Amino acid sequence: MAFFKKMSMHVAIDFYRKEQTRKKIIDTDVTLTEIEQPLAPELTSPELAVAKTQREQIILKAIYQLPPCCQDIFILAQLYHFSQQQISNQLNISRGMVARHLARAYRDLLPVLLAESHG
Repeated sequence: MAFFKKMSMHVAIDFYRKEQTRKKIIDTDVTLTEIEQPLAPELTSPELAVAKTQREQIILKAIYQLPPCCQDIFILAQLYHFSQQQISNQLNISRGMVARHLARAYRDLLPVLLAESHG
């Protein structure tokens, strides 16, 4: 179970990074330098590393706060790219329950990810 929790943290972090990159690419006023350095340029490498670690810990904490079933379903969907039907079959629950658990996971994690992207 610890493996799944650690992996879900990485999935959330990857999602956050991809979303940040996507937003910056869509914005036509963004330069390549801004994409390569999404954090304030005045920060040094050690400061960037600390900021990254802090963001990861906040995201991991949010994932740990999900109910266990939500965590499992989130991991299967995000890490292993299972469809809702595959998750339903794997966990022997209805597809509707899978959808509800995923919706809750996304609802609970999205504010954390958005806050981290603006903070």
